[in-house]
Amino acid sequence: MTGFQSFGILLVIAVMIWVVMSRYATPEIRAAWDRAVNRRAGMTGADVVSRLGESAEPQVTLGRTTRTLTVGVRAISVVAVGAMLYVLNIWRDSPESIIPPEYFWECYTVTALLAGWYMAYIMTYQIEREGHDMIIPTWGLGRRAHDLRGLIRIEDDGQYLLRLYFEDGSKAEIMKHVTGRGAFMADLEGYLPS
Repeated sequence: MTGFQSFGILLVIAVMIWVVMSRYATPEIRAAWDRAVNRRAGMTGADVVSRLGESAEPQVTLGRTTRTLTVGVRAISVVAVGAMLYVLNIWRDSPESIIPPEYFWECYTVTALLAGWYMAYIMTYQIEREGHDMIIPTWGLGRRAHDLRGLIRIEDDGQYLLRLYFEDGSKAEIMKHVTGRGAFMADLEGYLPS
């Protein structure tokens, strides 16, 4: 098996785990997974940086509140993607590389395209709120609206996401490090059934 095939198999496995965990895992299974993945207690340096900008006021225009990701999350994303591409480029001529030299540029191109898509998602991320509707971005760079009057549960993954569950069975995953986070969380919790 070539290094290119190994890279492709690992990428497919990672996507399959992500899809299964985000779509079909019960809250108990997700909590166990989160505990296994996030073994460190307390706040890490990434947690501190992610919170930079949470106290900034969201943009309000004609009754529509728009919350963007914090400066910290955007900075972490830029640094992480840049470091990943830099390390992959250094790894190109390394004898320890699992990617054969003849397939390096194909792997690098796929990785750079995925990194570009991720950066587009992070840099354009906005949660809009108008009346009882919340409009959130999707991973496909689209937008989806949810009526907050149907909100029944909020689940915190412990690091970057909040999972919102609605009466109609739909679920939304939103980034929790957004501008004006305190007021945003209080607003969401106000829709929960008592």
